Amino acid sequence: MNQILKSVLLSWCLCSLLLTTHPLQAQAPWTLEQCIRYGLENNLQLQQGRLSETLAKENLQTQRLQSLPSLNGNTSYGYFSGRNVDPTTYQFTNQTIATNQIGLSSNLNLWSGKRQKHTTEQLTYELQATKTDQLKACNDFALTVAQTYLQAILSKEQAKVASSFLNLTQKQTELTYNSYAYGAVPQSSLAESDAQLATAEANVQAAVAAEVAALANLKLLLELPDEVNFTIVAPDTDPISPYNNTLVTKNMLLEQATTTQPQLLSRKYRLKSAEKNFAIAKSYLYPSLSMFGGINTSFSNAGRRIVAVRSSNEVLGFVLDTIPITFANQVPEFGKNPYFDQVDQNLNKQIGLQLSIPMFNGGQVQSNIRKARIALEQQQLAQKTDAMQLYRDVTIAQNNTQAAWLRYQAANKKKLAIEKSFGYVEAKYASKMATTLEYITAQNSELQATNELLQAKYEYLFQLKIVDYYAGNPIR
Repeated sequence: MNQILKSVLLSWCLCSLLLTTHPLQAQAPWTLEQCIRYGLENNLQLQQGRLSETLAKENLQTQRLQSLPSLNGNTSYGYFSGRNVDPTTYQFTNQTIATNQIGLSSNLNLWSGKRQKHTTEQLTYELQATKTDQLKACNDFALTVAQTYLQAILSKEQAKVASSFLNLTQKQTELTYNSYAYGAVPQSSLAESDAQLATAEANVQAAVAAEVAALANLKLLLELPDEVNFTIVAPDTDPISPYNNTLVTKNMLLEQATTTQPQLLSRKYRLKSAEKNFAIAKSYLYPSLSMFGGINTSFSNAGRRIVAVRSSNEVLGFVLDTIPITFANQVPEFGKNPYFDQVDQNLNKQIGLQLSIPMFNGGQVQSNIRKARIALEQQQLAQKTDAMQLYRDVTIAQNNTQAAWLRYQAANKKKLAIEKSFGYVEAKYASKMATTLEYITAQNSELQATNELLQAKYEYLFQLKIVDYYAGNPIR
């Protein structure tokens, strides 16, 4: 009886662990949709993908703005000493001067072999490809969450089954000890019962450990903080809907996948981007025409202006040595030229057209064209490869789903048959017509069949999620 008490105590501890591992299970269980939604919002890799999409939008906006004229201002202020050229008079001076240069310049591309247009379209396709890549990453993440979630549910149900079989084994062990006390069973039955009880306890421990590990894996996948209490709720999966591959044929599923799978759409955009990149490379063979204009002015503290004119009569000579010959001499007086007067006086403007004709650039243009053609061919082959891979994946998904459904049916039939057989053995054991070993063997067979049915059930459910994935349906 001491052995029985120890077993009951151990069972109570294990069951308590099973119930207290997730203290918020009854308060805030997470559904599959909640897990997927939280993961999509908080996964770090998906956040990086959203930043890549934002960066692609910014690149496109920057390229669009380049079609507008450029306008830039410049100014400088400096001191020069010694013999220098006054930038306002272009005369040599031997003094320390301060100068100020001010200017505005503008440039507008008029023609460059449609390079601007091709570049804008290329970046538009790159943005669309980045968006579809992000969508694929979200779909793949949701599928991974569904797989991990179903594995956690499977481990949870297997732990419940192991616990229920432990309770059944405890009752059977207690019954065996009572029968032995009355001399109804031999002592070997006690050893067989003890061995079965130890096995059931080990199964519970393993099942609880698997449940904790599966839930921890899901928590890690969702990147939940350690302090968050986390538990999940099993989906309502009964009765299991049969899979009919005549209603969802491979061609139908492939057609849906071709129109909904983001990887094919992304490859399509990448191909168009490569075509535009090829056109950009060829645009460097053509001349480019641009318009330029500008306005500049300058100031120097050495600048002077006439502030007054002094008149005087100068004697050039004498006639007959007595009559002087004179003329009126105008002598200007210079002063500082004010800042804004110099800015106005030194103002100059320019406007013009610039034609650039490519002739020889070290073979760079032709090399870039060849590289762009190779990149285009790579994208064409990648598109064919993706289409073939999608065909394989859809075929495998449908075959696996059909096989999983057949395995589930077989496991269900096996479970019903073994359950019926165990009922007969249990009745025979109660009437002392079956040995303890026969009872234990039948009990183990039922436990194995139950676990096989659970495994087949959740494998089939996951395969259905994969079919939904390729059909473009949301994962629930």
